[in-house]
Amino acid sequence: MKKITILIPKIKPPNVSDIVTTQIENILSELSNQFTLNVIWLIFQPATFSDYSFKTYQVVDYHKYDNAVDVIDKIQPDLIINEVRLGINGICFGISSKYRKIPNITITPTGKSEFFSTAFSTKSNFQLIFSDKIIADVSNNKPKKFSMLKYSIHRYGFLLKSLKNSGYRFIDLLKFILFYPRFQILSKTYPALHKITSGNFNFCFNEHWFSRLLDAKFDKSTLILVGDPAFDELYDENQNSYSDKFNSNKTKILFCPTPMHEHGWLTKTEEDNLILKIIKEIKNYPQFEVSLKIHPSSSSYDEYELLLKSLNQPITLFQKENIMSLLKEFDVMLTYGSSNVILNGILSKTPVILFNFDQKNKLTRLNDSEIIKECNDMIELHSQLSSIKNPISKEILENYIKSQIGIFDGKNSQRIAKYIEKLIKTN
Repeated sequence: MKKITILIPKIKPPNVSDIVTTQIENILSELSNQFTLNVIWLIFQPATFSDYSFKTYQVVDYHKYDNAVDVIDKIQPDLIINEVRLGINGICFGISSKYRKIPNITITPTGKSEFFSTAFSTKSNFQLIFSDKIIADVSNNKPKKFSMLKYSIHRYGFLLKSLKNSGYRFIDLLKFILFYPRFQILSKTYPALHKITSGNFNFCFNEHWFSRLLDAKFDKSTLILVGDPAFDELYDENQNSYSDKFNSNKTKILFCPTPMHEHGWLTKTEEDNLILKIIKEIKNYPQFEVSLKIHPSSSSYDEYELLLKSLNQPITLFQKENIMSLLKEFDVMLTYGSSNVILNGILSKTPVILFNFDQKNKLTRLNDSEIIKECNDMIELHSQLSSIKNPISKEILENYIKSQIGIFDGKNSQRIAKYIEKLIKTN
């Protein structure tokens, strides 16, 4: 088989679980049936690290390169896989891949977009930029003052050098500096989109993203409508019928909060207080048993372990455990915000309750009142948890899955791999 080198620029390394890594690894698995793969993950962590191997991959530190063109010239990839969102990686490798004529494909996020007011978006972005904690930092280093700002400035320097080495003149750089920060910070959508990140193919995981990329002036001929490859392995399991979980004296609740302060949507104090308030309310009723499941990579286990100790009563804390396996042991999923974990709850046919703590700035990208039960006030929580019932009709479930995941037949990784195979063979 032909050997190809694939470059994957990403903030988190592949040994740290997240949904984007799952999407990419599923695609790589299908590509390995057609090519011998040399996969290099270029990781944008704040701290330097020594390159290492993980599975069959090479994991390398971006600090050893001056800019994205330097990366391409030294690694000589046959393909770049990138996220379509408007971010530093998307811009760097969207521009430099075109400059060096390297095939580049992008993938959209899971689910749908969030839509915010300009005021909320601006506030959230500034909270994030001036945070001591760096989002997606996988080290155990203690946060320092303005750590996120320093990290952002360093990556922004990498971006500007990438543009300069991709043929941008001084006037072009000046225009970009005036445009990009303002566009990103004031964006009413999460994530922000701009055609500057477009690849040869832009894989849209549902009709929502296809429309959004069209609205952002992406070339329609580059847009490929598929489904989300992250959920391919769950297809067969989803075909099973509902099982009756309500067979004990207690209703077991898995509380899965969205990492809000990690994204700048709440302060840490606000989120800590919200979590404690919800758990205390549930613990008022002996018929409920609650456990906490935090994000596998964005959240700090130590922080939440310390937070739970303040309750002076035992609460089980999960983080790295497989969410689909966990859900088999629980009757209800409780969450707030818009974590992708909601989709796991739906696919496992576990009832989901969404707590709307902020009526003004709701995170609604995964909401659907026909399939997700919404709770708008703490005093409603008891009645909502007490009245959960299964099942949801097959038609409603299928419509929700189609709107969020797109095509759902276990073959999306295979579809994407076939498009990539054609792209590589024609370049």
